Amino acid sequence: YLERLAASGTAFAECWSPAPWTGPSHASLFTGLRPENHGYLRENRTFLDASAVTLAERLRDAGYRTLGISNNPNVSRANGLDQGFDDWRELFAPEVRPLPDVRLAGIDHELPGELEVITYPSAAVGHGQAAAWAMERHRAQEPFLIFVNDMEPHLPYVPDEDLQAAFVPEHVTETDLLWARLFRYPVFMGHNLGVYEIGAERIALLSHLYDAEIATLDRHLQTFLESLRFEGVLDDTIVVVTADHGENLGEHGLLDHVFSSHRTLLHVPLLVVLPPPLRDELPAGARLGDLVRLEDVTPTLLELCGLPPLARADGASLLRERDGRRSWAALDRCGEHMLRDLRELFPGADLAPALLGQRSFTDGELHLIRHRNGREELYDLVADPREEQDLAPAGDDRLGRAREGLDEVHPRTPR
Repeated sequence: YLERLAASGTAFAECWSPAPWTGPSHASLFTGLRPENHGYLRENRTFLDASAVTLAERLRDAGYRTLGISNNPNVSRANGLDQGFDDWRELFAPEVRPLPDVRLAGIDHELPGELEVITYPSAAVGHGQAAAWAMERHRAQEPFLIFVNDMEPHLPYVPDEDLQAAFVPEHVTETDLLWARLFRYPVFMGHNLGVYEIGAERIALLSHLYDAEIATLDRHLQTFLESLRFEGVLDDTIVVVTADHGENLGEHGLLDHVFSSHRTLLHVPLLVVLPPPLRDELPAGARLGDLVRLEDVTPTLLELCGLPPLARADGASLLRERDGRRSWAALDRCGEHMLRDLRELFPGADLAPALLGQRSFTDGELHLIRHRNGREELYDLVADPREEQDLAPAGDDRLGRAREGLDEVHPRTPR
């Protein structure tokens, strides 16, 4: 469905997020600021400070009604990401469950006890609420902003059954599928820390289910947006589809979206669909390869709505010149709560990957990742978009150029 939707919109094929996890990425999406400037970083604070100015606040102050619906505990009142929303709804719920039995995958390890996990309903629930609210605003001729956070492409992967059948090979057994349905935090942490190894066949199954989850969400988005189209709501509504981060599915030896600032996590989709009155502002049906950033979304929407730009922003409107844009990303060490979990669940494991932060820079051609201990990785995104060949150890002559770019925002500090 999104491919068909893109025929009337603009797809930005090289959009980068400023962080590989939810909280800071959403804060940047809402404020147009990089993490070091809005302050939402684990080693600083794990919430968006009230002094930040968000898109929802600007639109609300301009007379828009604002609704936020979140299926994600990292997008919540607790971390200040509800700023500016008249109506904020959290659909997720905590639940204590036994830890998954990794021995189902032939792993000689036992995870002790229980752990609080977050459960969330299907995207259809939030979409239904959003559609009903949008139609009320449309009938009342009230301008509005709706933000919806969906969780389908997150662990655990439980796609629609027919789509699961379409993506998962027939030879996969019910035992394999049972294991995959149970696969979630903290199981992937044991793999990432080297305590045990999730085999290639199991990782391939997770990848198939991830694809099926994306297809499931694509189906839900079609139901949601086409219901609005049928009621005439999309005739004067801007639609933006994006993400806060990607996922590692075996790349770089990792699973989920931890311990990494690689392109697999920072490269995100961005689709902007304009209504007929604004269609000339961006090329409809185009797939653009310019480097753009998640921080560019709020400045773009403010300009499209005819509102003044933010007084302070790292992003820039996508309606303006896009050549020469660069993107920086920040990843801090894991939080103390997670570190306590890891010490209890994997006693004796080397927690160095969880204790090191990372900073990265890209100009669309090179991607430099610098670890807190001084180690660097350099990738040629043109020749090696999957980042399989690290050029830094050989002292590639482009390393200096990438270092200069990173040092503009994240200068090296003495070890």
